[in-house]
Amino acid sequence: MSLEPRLHLRASTTLALSPQMAQALKLLTLSAVELQQTIEEALQTNPLLEVAETDEESPEETLAVAADSGDEVDDWQAQLLERPSAELPSEERSNADDAPQTAPEEPSGTNDAESFDDGLLWQDARPAHDDEDAPDFTEWHAATTDLHHYLHEQAALTPLAERDRALVAFMIEALDDDGYLHEDLDELLASIPPELEVGREDLEIALKLIQSFDPPGVGARDLGECLRLQLRERPDTPARRLAERLASEALELLARKDYAAIKRRYGCDDALLREALALIAALDPHPGSRIGGEPPAYVIPDVIVRRRDGRWQAELNPAVAPRLTLNQRYAQILGERREGTEALRERLAEAKNLIRQLEQRGRTILRVAQEIVERQQDFFAHGEAAMKPLTLRTLAEALGLHESTISRVTQGKYLQCPRGVFEFRHFFGSGIAGEDGEIASATAIRARLRELIEREDHKKPLSDARLAELLAAEGIPIARRTVAKYREQLQIPPANRRKAL
Repeated sequence: MSLEPRLHLRASTTLALSPQMAQALKLLTLSAVELQQTIEEALQTNPLLEVAETDEESPEETLAVAADSGDEVDDWQAQLLERPSAELPSEERSNADDAPQTAPEEPSGTNDAESFDDGLLWQDARPAHDDEDAPDFTEWHAATTDLHHYLHEQAALTPLAERDRALVAFMIEALDDDGYLHEDLDELLASIPPELEVGREDLEIALKLIQSFDPPGVGARDLGECLRLQLRERPDTPARRLAERLASEALELLARKDYAAIKRRYGCDDALLREALALIAALDPHPGSRIGGEPPAYVIPDVIVRRRDGRWQAELNPAVAPRLTLNQRYAQILGERREGTEALRERLAEAKNLIRQLEQRGRTILRVAQEIVERQQDFFAHGEAAMKPLTLRTLAEALGLHESTISRVTQGKYLQCPRGVFEFRHFFGSGIAGEDGEIASATAIRARLRELIEREDHKKPLSDARLAELLAAEGIPIARRTVAKYREQLQIPPANRRKAL
């Protein structure tokens, strides 16, 4: 065995992604919203890119909601130390005024005809406004609020002493986003400095005041109290009184839908119990969730499906990505000058690559979408019950693409049709071979399962075993555990929780 150093030649092949290929793969993975952000950044950083004038202005699909947190709540400890003794509510007036809203100022921009010097310096071109001082009413949006701010506003309109107002503000901040008070009053009392001389009765009074605020049920310490607070807003009837007792004493029986035990315990008949259950069903167990919260997420469809000549066909949504082109002024400069234009020529190459990659992205998405539409023609005509099984591998073999490419195309992409907006992956799924040899997709089986449950007798709901028997009778042999899995995917409760009077 020789220990001398030697040189060896070894031939090997490796796959290396060029920057252009890496950018193309990244663009293919982006969703419509992310693609719009990427294009906007490219337009701002690359002066050789511009939107083609022949394209129509694409409408805004999402609304940016301006958050307005409002005035901050005064420090409750400072108020308590300043006025330790409570005053009569009649001696205190609430002077909370609504804060005037002002329109956002429109930023002034430079003229689009901005010239460049010999060094080829450029500036971001923005359209000039006829009247820069005039507000842009299209930028006005409704201000959002949250539960705590909403309760502080109601407290500000309530005549209270400064000390009581501070306690109410302290209790409001202790609520969660659903409006519940999960901390014990003794724990809250322990967090207050002793020199403020606050007792448990003071916290209970402040909590009772909060429970009278809107929305009904806010300030509750558990579900039963939340339901009772809402029931107090209803007219006094035998059904309401029974509903209050059920909310206080029989929540477990209600969860199990053990109506026989409820009728024995409270001596009520079916009509009265049915009316009380209807009152409880109309209540909101999360009253605070109706106030504020996160704005809804909007989806921009990448493809629109329309019926043409008796067939469903896919086409790209022009609102997703505007058609980009090269800035003719800078292109003319590059044709006339050869020296001192190296930076500009790099931007020209980047712009050409981006335009070419966007066109390639659109063609690939359209190819995949059209193949999906061709294989799921029955779905667009008849609904989910006619969905056919489809896999990524089947689609990749049909289009001559790699399966990873199909995966990138279908990730985060949406399709709009007369039946709604669906993600591309909604049309994929395995199948189960029926007795007649045909393969039913899992989506079609779930749709049929939902139909059977919707048509069942609510007094005697169908069990998973019985549902499996009904599907087997229709030529779809399926196990009971598979029925249970599909039912859970549909977020349908089991038979004992679907039972009704």
